[in-house]
Amino acid sequence: MIVGWSEHVTSVRERFLFWHRIWDSCGRARSGIVADCMRRTRVAYHYAVRMVKRNEEQLHRERFSHCVLNNDSRSFRTEVKKIRANKSGRCRIVDGKNSDDSVADVFLQSYKKLFTSVPYDKSTV
Repeated sequence: MIVGWSEHVTSVRERFLFWHRIWDSCGRARSGIVADCMRRTRVAYHYAVRMVKRNEEQLHRERFSHCVLNNDSRSFRTEVKKIRANKSGRCRIVDGKNSDDSVADVFLQSYKKLFTSVPYDKSTV
């Protein structure tokens, strides 16, 4: 779900759907008061959707700061999870290797080299 949808878009969407149903039941007139109300609410709905999509990062920040200021630890954790979940991803290519086995082999060789680069003396343990 898009951040801010329930606060900024839901009520506008409900109003638009209300007027759209009335306009539809009136025979979808091209002019008149009902058609004008339907058009105005449709424009407001689409504007609200664009505004929420455009300001998604700002809305994230506002929710996050609201949780911090109100000492709401449950919502704070939820917001942190939402922020972190959007930025996670898996790297598909490592050192020119793109299959799972070849990438695993690259890490195997790197760690083998790392662990054998430091001498280990069993008598000091």
